[in-house]
Amino acid sequence: MSSDHPRRIVLDDRRLLAFDEYGDPDGEPVLSFHGGISSRLDAAPLAESCQAAGVRLIAPDRPGTGYSDSAAGRALLDWPADVVELANALRIERFAVMGWSLGGQYAAACAYALPRRVTRAAIVAGVVPFEIAPSRAGMSWADRSLLTFSRWAPPLASLGLRIAVGAPSVARLQRAVARDGARADRESMRVDPAPTAMAEAIKHSIRAGTRGVVSDYRIYGEKWGFDLEQIDVEVGIWQGDEDTMVPVRDAELLAERIPRSGLAIRRGEGHISLLRNHCAEIVGWLTAREPARV
Repeated sequence: MSSDHPRRIVLDDRRLLAFDEYGDPDGEPVLSFHGGISSRLDAAPLAESCQAAGVRLIAPDRPGTGYSDSAAGRALLDWPADVVELANALRIERFAVMGWSLGGQYAAACAYALPRRVTRAAIVAGVVPFEIAPSRAGMSWADRSLLTFSRWAPPLASLGLRIAVGAPSVARLQRAVARDGARADRESMRVDPAPTAMAEAIKHSIRAGTRGVVSDYRIYGEKWGFDLEQIDVEVGIWQGDEDTMVPVRDAELLAERIPRSGLAIRRGEGHISLLRNHCAEIVGWLTAREPARV
């Protein structure tokens, strides 16, 4: 894993944006947006599948996460502008996007804001706008707490992250993630290229502080700035029926509101295993030349 040697570009406002690439460097471009309390490194286990599928997977750190500089007061719809600058720097005109977990809302934002650049979008174990499902039934206790504190008491959110993510060893954190996940999550993590890949991605999220993660959860609790009905590109929605972090109902609500969408609920899959086990299917759909059903 290239945790200490990402590529970087300088954005127009002088911020650094860090990213890694996986898979086939000459393949069809797909931008991958990481989950909450995670980083670009959560795409590393997908490298082999992307190589086999002929996909160039580009995974950036969001502002304040990993090696990317923070952006004060950022909103969800600030992200598409960063994505455009990254794509332009790599001389990529058209590209697909995918977002896993909390990254799903960033994929949705790009699908809404960049219909001339984004070919297709995939939301994988993704969240629904907070105002549509404010009860957050089915969300993990840790995510509910972080969502609340990030909105109303950011210093407490930062403290919680330092204790829960910064203090444990990588091995201990990996065991905690496995314990809290579904059986399928534990099995998929055991065959990752690195035995502590998931914990490394999580640890890396607060490499330079907690500001990026806290901003992500603050943004999650805010209005997205657009209606799902306004998205005008094809969107594939994947969800595992044994996900312990995001309820299946979130995926159903997304599919009900996004006009050109398809929903795939995969039996026996959890929050982490869904992307690991169905990566080839997802990127295959994202890069298909002809119309394809999810």
